[in-house]
Amino acid sequence: MHGRPDNVPEIVSALEDCATNISAWCVAKRLELNAEKTGVLWFGAAANLRKISSDVSSIRVGSTVVKRKTDIHDLGVMLDAELSMREHVSQTGQSCFHHLCRLRSVHHCPTSVCIIAFVLLRLDYCNIVLAGLPASTLAPLQWVLHAASLLVLDLQPHDHISQALRELHWLLMDKRIKYTVPLGPQGVDWAGTNLHHRHVSSVQLLSNQRSATNGDYIIPRTRRKLGERAFSVAAPKAWNRLPTELKTSSCSIDSFKRSSKSFLRAVPARYEPFWRYCAAPERLHCMDSVEYCKKATSICQ
Repeated sequence: MHGRPDNVPEIVSALEDCATNISAWCVAKRLELNAEKTGVLWFGAAANLRKISSDVSSIRVGSTVVKRKTDIHDLGVMLDAELSMREHVSQTGQSCFHHLCRLRSVHHCPTSVCIIAFVLLRLDYCNIVLAGLPASTLAPLQWVLHAASLLVLDLQPHDHISQALRELHWLLMDKRIKYTVPLGPQGVDWAGTNLHHRHVSSVQLLSNQRSATNGDYIIPRTRRKLGERAFSVAAPKAWNRLPTELKTSSCSIDSFKRSSKSFLRAVPARYEPFWRYCAAPERLHCMDSVEYCKKATSICQ
């Protein structure tokens, strides 16, 4: 449900009716709705969120009042009210560095396999929600990749990271996201729903322009920067950047993934200066993104 800040009471009333119906359905199925683990999160710009009073932003589920939260955990992704994803990036980085520190102390295990299982899979899990984020927000996750490459190849902090990533065939964090996003238009059926058909429109179906023969998709116009991160915008934008031969080919999913990864590896990387400060992963533990940067900078000085 969505609306203006003035419509919050009506939205709360509708949510309470919905919660009551869900609770009644659970009772009929001999289930129980745990109101203590239920949270309410209002999404919007900071200016609009400040207009919502805390008295009317809570909802009642049965006899329990569910209060408004600033962030909520949903299917392994931490969502905040402004969808900045900073909390999700911070927690993912902390978890990855924690596993890197533990793997560093284990001497008799295949390091590369363990890092793929405990670190890289965490970076790739639901990373499509990070599409369109600035490099400063994704920096902690890039530091994880740098620290992991140093650990796998047993390199020193002053060694070149770019050569290590090429040797391991690892993509940078922003390219890992660009690698995941186009898989929707390419034809991957997410949970059997064909989600991309409902959110992405082909140019060939709607026009006779030259781009119709290139396999491009229409990029909807947005009025806000946040709208560019929506799947209906981010997916066509990432897809249209791929080579025409790849977009128009009828190859398998595995072949498409290999060709897409090769293309992204060939694209020149745009490094941020502070991304190099990822040395000594055992000393970068349980810190937020700001502390990551301060601690890493102090280590390298």
